[in-house]
Amino acid sequence: MGLVSFEFDIEKDLWNVWDSANFVSPWADVKGNMPKSIVELCLGKKISECREGLIKLNSRFYKSDVPVLFAKAASVGWSEIEDKFFEKLEDVFGQKLVKTNINCYVTTSPRCPYNFEGNDLWFMISIHDPIYKVLKTCGHEIFHIYFHRIYEKELSNKLSKSQFADLKESLTVLLNVEFKNLFIVRDKGYPVHQELRTFISEQWERSKNFSELIDKCVNRLTNDN
Repeated sequence: MGLVSFEFDIEKDLWNVWDSANFVSPWADVKGNMPKSIVELCLGKKISECREGLIKLNSRFYKSDVPVLFAKAASVGWSEIEDKFFEKLEDVFGQKLVKTNINCYVTTSPRCPYNFEGNDLWFMISIHDPIYKVLKTCGHEIFHIYFHRIYEKELSNKLSKSQFADLKESLTVLLNVEFKNLFIVRDKGYPVHQELRTFISEQWERSKNFSELIDKCVNRLTNDN
């Protein structure tokens, strides 16, 4: 059995749909990618106020076998590349990882959040994406989780929270360089991060030393602000 377990949990999905409708991203219009009926139902309300309404709106989906089948398909696909992914992640980070189990939940929202704190590690994949994109999402979110767990404490005295967020989102550009044999879609990132992503790619090709790369990124971020 692999490190990542895939499943559909209706309560997790309801929470994410509600949270996405109320979430304000500094980089993207999350609400603009969601059905207006869902946003209108959830915006500015507690989840308890719109839970039953969300179940009704998604009743056909929730009653079908689709979410479970989707989770199974993602599990089969990920199992084929999981070992290679973690081997490459260790190569990129330049250290052995303390590997632990991670739960992956299918969501009806286009937004795929994650949790890196404590022992309950998880991330989400969207039912709206094709499987080949879902696999890249898995790599993207797992990269985030391990970067948080290894580097956030160390960098908390060097970067602000927003700078750290910019850095962790930009570093996934390395998926396009070192993991390209595993994923057939590119990790595009957000428009606001393109300059930093280009900088990361260029610096990585020069030394391929992750610690040095982080130092250079910290210097760039702190000198730019």
